[in-house]
Amino acid sequence: MKLMNCLVFSVLKFCNVNSTGRKLFKQRTSYLQSRVIPDMVLSALTLLSVMALTAGAVYQSVPVGHSVTLNCSGSAAGLRGIPEDQLHIEWKRSGDLVFNLISGSPFPGPEFKHRAAVSREKISQENFSVTISPTRFSDEGHYECFCGKGQEQLTFLGEVYLVITAFSDVLTLQCGNTLSLPLLTADPVEVLFENLTSVCSVQNSTARCVPQYRERVSVQDGSLTLRSLTPADQGRYTVRDLQGNTISTVTLTVGGEQVYSRVTRGLYILDRVCSSIILCPDCLSAHRDTVTLQPEASLSVPLFTGEPVEVLFDPAGGGNWTSVCSVQDSIASCVPQYRDRVSVQDGSLTLRSLTPADHGSYTVRDLQGNAISTVTLTVGAPRPSDAGVSSRTYVMLIPPFLLLFLALISGLLGSRCHWWRGNTTSGVQKPDRPV
Repeated sequence: MKLMNCLVFSVLKFCNVNSTGRKLFKQRTSYLQSRVIPDMVLSALTLLSVMALTAGAVYQSVPVGHSVTLNCSGSAAGLRGIPEDQLHIEWKRSGDLVFNLISGSPFPGPEFKHRAAVSREKISQENFSVTISPTRFSDEGHYECFCGKGQEQLTFLGEVYLVITAFSDVLTLQCGNTLSLPLLTADPVEVLFENLTSVCSVQNSTARCVPQYRERVSVQDGSLTLRSLTPADQGRYTVRDLQGNTISTVTLTVGGEQVYSRVTRGLYILDRVCSSIILCPDCLSAHRDTVTLQPEASLSVPLFTGEPVEVLFDPAGGGNWTSVCSVQDSIASCVPQYRDRVSVQDGSLTLRSLTPADHGSYTVRDLQGNAISTVTLTVGAPRPSDAGVSSRTYVMLIPPFLLLFLALISGLLGSRCHWWRGNTTSGVQKPDRPV
């Protein structure tokens, strides 16, 4: 059987039957094999049917989901002048009705309802071409055009073999831009990335995706949109229907600017995602700070990014890090001892009502493990109040002032007594000292 098939392919090639005809040969062979026909007869029947179908056909190729017009002209058949109400145009595909125009009224076939039409303006020019939009994989096949005055006087005008192919594109987009991936069908599809790993499924204009795509994907205007592109999104995307047919393929390259600068205070995170960074010694570093605050004060730890991050705490500075909070969409989820004291505002995590137990190092880290910022906190001892200091100072100063006051009083009293004694004794005669 294989030898016979090879011989048939050689004949097809010799007869100038192109690859589409040879593809049709394979399809007809599979169909006839299912009918258990002997190999020799099978090959002969297949060859004859393929050559009969492809000998005079014009080939047209169109990507699935696009619009296609199959040409048919009646100028050589002398059909000019037939009144439109008597004109009959008929298109068939492999014997099945595609489109009928009878006495000016359109009648599309069941599979082509709302998709097939003949231009009424071009009929007067003897142009009986049919337009199919949007195309489906099932539209592939052999089409025939007939026209005449009334259904019983139809004249064969021509044939077209339509080939439906997958849509293919190559794009280069900058980091942070948006990719639009055409779905080209309202039927359920699957979106695969690189080595045909399924990343999204789409049904009824709703996409269900794996976590790394979930927040960035939407379906609108017949396309799947992937926002905020990063270098990790670079590769080949394939849209495939549930029968395994490839509908569209887009090969994406994500470009970015080269950055050579001293990066501090979180800029490293933005550049790492959207740029190709030229590394140099000491060029890139996470933000670091050391602060000393009093109890009951508030600590502000910079996040420097809108991406999800984790906050870790090392109380002793020995590298024994413990995750205390996670931040996503400006909402912090923390362990109990921090839960009621933490908030996120203006791009920073704020820890209120500090206590000595909060003494240590706080590090903000992204989900890839990169350190964004580190703040080392020292919580000082409580300072005495001004009133307390003044009272003790006054108490300590009272004894010296009291002693000085008593000394002055004592001195004044002493001099007063001496003066009084002198005045008292000046008028009294002292007795003679005995001999």
